[in-house]
Amino acid sequence: MKPTLTLRSSVSSPMASTTLAKTTESPASVSDGGASKSGSRNLPIDTLRGLACLLLATYHVIGHDAGAGLKVPHGDPLRIFNELLVFARMPLFAFLSGFVYAWRPYKGNATEFVGSKIRRLLVPMLLVGTAYALIQINTPGVNTTEVIHWKLLHVIPVSHYWFLESLFFVFLGIMIVETLGLMSTEAGFLAIFAGAVTLHLLHPLPIYFGLQGSGYLLPYFLLGVWANRFDGNQRHPWVVPALLVSSAAAIIYLRLAKQPMPAPFSAYELLFGATICVTLLRLNLRVGWLAWIGYYSFAIYLFHSMFSAATRLALQKVWAAPVWFLLLTGVAAAILGPILLQPWIQRIPIVGAWILGEKSKRTSSAS
Repeated sequence: MKPTLTLRSSVSSPMASTTLAKTTESPASVSDGGASKSGSRNLPIDTLRGLACLLLATYHVIGHDAGAGLKVPHGDPLRIFNELLVFARMPLFAFLSGFVYAWRPYKGNATEFVGSKIRRLLVPMLLVGTAYALIQINTPGVNTTEVIHWKLLHVIPVSHYWFLESLFFVFLGIMIVETLGLMSTEAGFLAIFAGAVTLHLLHPLPIYFGLQGSGYLLPYFLLGVWANRFDGNQRHPWVVPALLVSSAAAIIYLRLAKQPMPAPFSAYELLFGATICVTLLRLNLRVGWLAWIGYYSFAIYLFHSMFSAATRLALQKVWAAPVWFLLLTGVAAAILGPILLQPWIQRIPIVGAWILGEKSKRTSSAS
């Protein structure tokens, strides 16, 4: 979904479940930017990261509208499935970002905190997002309806890189709230969450610098923080049943009233997204191959579209491949391509670390 709709001391509170115990080092993710492998991983969280990557890759292979990607027409079951992914794709990424943040929250060093988010989010966004825009505008047959605003490049976010830009401002807002101590209690947190929901529903923020996307992501990010900081050992067992019942009632109503699919920034979208995120976390999924994908989530996020589009273009030049084949090969390329690319990028002195949002080896050894 595009935002315009055209659009770290650890916490003392328990984790969302005893089986989600904090690892020795918080796993790297899209929220962190870095992809440095730690000695110990969190299998359920990496599993959900891998799932989010698959949903993201599938969405972009199919295409965000009938003129993009595989050019699947409106009304086609594949197009309907792709539109339904809006309720899980970016909400899940934001939810996991909040959950991981709560392992190592802001503790008062603003310069260090902001600097790390610039390195992990904005620098990769500028480098890879700009390269993506250049490749897209100079490659025939990319099948996109997106307009690149060159004079306002990254002022108006570029494609899916809006998430990195928007998440940066989410972190800035969270830093302010944490400084004021407004999320130190569950009551205070719920007040902040209510404000975030209001901001989400009204979406008054402009598109510029990803601010509109920040308003979209914020409730999901905060929900992830809540699941980690205040729902340890599932202290609120009623939450998932309540969300599931509410979502089922909303779906029945929408069907009976013959309402169109809920739009982003709507109460229905927020309800469905929250239900999916919290339910998936409570399921405590442990799937090895998904967790393996999740370890590379940042590289996949940065480069998946380039590999999927290149695969589709190459296949279509030599064979009138069916849609299902293009879908499977496109998703495979979108996942495996960045995984194979990441170690090569890491070998590039200095710039490789910038691309992946990591600390350079020179910086790391100095520190």
